[in-house]
Amino acid sequence: MNSIVALPIVTALPVAAPAMTSIDAADHGALDADLVQAAFDLQAVDQSLRNLYKKFGDDADSREDYLALEDRRNESIATLITVPAKSMTGIQAKAVCVRLRALIEDYIA
Repeated sequence: MNSIVALPIVTALPVAAPAMTSIDAADHGALDADLVQAAFDLQAVDQSLRNLYKKFGDDADSREDYLALEDRRNESIATLITVPAKSMTGIQAKAVCVRLRALIEDYIA
């Protein structure tokens, strides 16, 4: 009985996914390169912000270098939000950042 119900659904599905051409793969790699770079930048900026806090204490957030790092951090987050992942690499870059404690709690300590 299940095969009768599933038959119309199965016949509506394509037999195989279309193969990705090398041009498509290059485009996906370029988009995902942006995601991977944003993920690395986010982690590096978070570390730099922590270092500023260790060095300057609570006065760190009023420094120009801190504000520049904060802007760079926001740009990385915006890239991770707006750029769609086109491969497993892009998905992993986004997933790593979603699990970052600093991103979840939205403060550097």
